[in-house]
Amino acid sequence: MKTKIILASLVAVTIFSACKKESSLPNTNPTATLTALNCSDAADKGILSLGVNASDVSTDVPYTGGNGGTYAAQSISSSGVTGLKATLVKGTLATGNGSLTYTITGTPATSGIASFELNIGGKTCTLTRTVKDPQAFDLSINEKIVTVKNLPADTIIGTDGIGRPIGSGKYTFFSLETNSWIPNSDSATAKWDLAFAGTTIRVNNVTSGPGKGGAYIYTGTFESLLSVPTDAVFAVDNHPVSYAIPKGSGIGWYNYDGPANLVTAIPGKVLVIKTANEKYAKIEILNYYRGGVTPSVSASPEIKSKEQRFYTFRYTYQPDGSTNF
Repeated sequence: MKTKIILASLVAVTIFSACKKESSLPNTNPTATLTALNCSDAADKGILSLGVNASDVSTDVPYTGGNGGTYAAQSISSSGVTGLKATLVKGTLATGNGSLTYTITGTPATSGIASFELNIGGKTCTLTRTVKDPQAFDLSINEKIVTVKNLPADTIIGTDGIGRPIGSGKYTFFSLETNSWIPNSDSATAKWDLAFAGTTIRVNNVTSGPGKGGAYIYTGTFESLLSVPTDAVFAVDNHPVSYAIPKGSGIGWYNYDGPANLVTAIPGKVLVIKTANEKYAKIEILNYYRGGVTPSVSASPEIKSKEQRFYTFRYTYQPDGSTNF
């Protein structure tokens, strides 16, 4: 009996000593702390669109002065544009500089700016993401290629006596040089290069404006056109009789399907443009309808009328005056 008591005492002392030793060990997983959290330098992945469920969208937020500590998972709801969440999985900071990946999910309720208030490692910052309206005018630049979406071109205000759609006769002016929609108050200047109304596209020259523009239609792909063809002859407008970019189905940039009442861009037609200031650009018209989506053949006449005259196109502009793209 005495032997058992001694053994029990030794076990208790051993356990106590082990616990005491363990409690005196340094904490190998400290709480995360940072010197700075830099939302302004965040790297975005993916696109957020009004009413579209976010897919493969994330943002990497860099930080400095990480202590190698651990942090818990986070889920942060958006403000401004609501309906989104930024999620961070639990993990460990780098010792020094690193970045945190926030995955964005949900369906944005409106277009505009979605804001997420981040708070980690004792530092805060506001992460912002732009939510685009896929049916609104938009311009994006990817290296040398500029893509324009939903540029209105004298949108429909009614029909004539035999049911054909009519607009107000108002052109939309666009500068390839400045990548911008030009006010109609500048229509008599050389600030614009192209003017759009219905299927008509005018250049800034002679009867259309004071510039020195012109157009040539190249048959081939946008990617394969690396320079202005040496045999290119640039036509000018003779408004309202004829245009440098010809009107009519199959002879310019589009085909018109009468029975379906639909306009579609002709693949393999590239507009080579001499701008108002005698620089060069290549343009591919991609779509004639809002959102860059041609209505189905079975769509109602009202849909086909309402959604037309919103151009989507891409272009490359050569600012140095050379003929190379």
